[in-house]
Amino acid sequence: MRVEVCPRIAVERLFTTRKLDSRVAIISIHSPPQGPPEYDASIHSCHFLPLGFHDIEGPIEVLSREGDWPVEKYQEFTPELAKRATAFAKRIFQPDSGVKLFICHCDAGVSRSAAMAAAIHRFFIGDDSIYFKTRCPNSLVYRLMLQELYGAPVDGTSYGEVFSRIKQEQNDKTQGDE
Repeated sequence: MRVEVCPRIAVERLFTTRKLDSRVAIISIHSPPQGPPEYDASIHSCHFLPLGFHDIEGPIEVLSREGDWPVEKYQEFTPELAKRATAFAKRIFQPDSGVKLFICHCDAGVSRSAAMAAAIHRFFIGDDSIYFKTRCPNSLVYRLMLQELYGAPVDGTSYGEVFSRIKQEQNDKTQGDE
């Protein structure tokens, strides 16, 4: 199966120029309040999973303490969204699914979709290096997807714990320098 990463505009173009059938699966990532690309199930029979979250790489509670990230304005990638994406991918990667093309897209096709594709590619195919050479995968999406795909934190520590510890060490160092 081929795994592709692309921007939203490419999927919108596909929806208007081709009839996508069950050999195609799409994880469609959008930034709320914007919805996913218009998908007409009467025309397309592809597998389609819309997910809405912003391109944030740290826990919103920690970022909001800095004052620049009001919690009510942003929606982060959560373990629940990782569960939904993982269940979708596991269905698609069954030998009898018939899917030949797996597409992950987000607004730009650079960060969120690259992270999603990298984690899926690593779990099912074994190599994710191409996504790190050509894109800039969102580390929160990548880590939560791997945690869900493998059933546990990859290194035993959640991203939130690591992020909080780094911020605390930075604060301690700043206070020590004063």
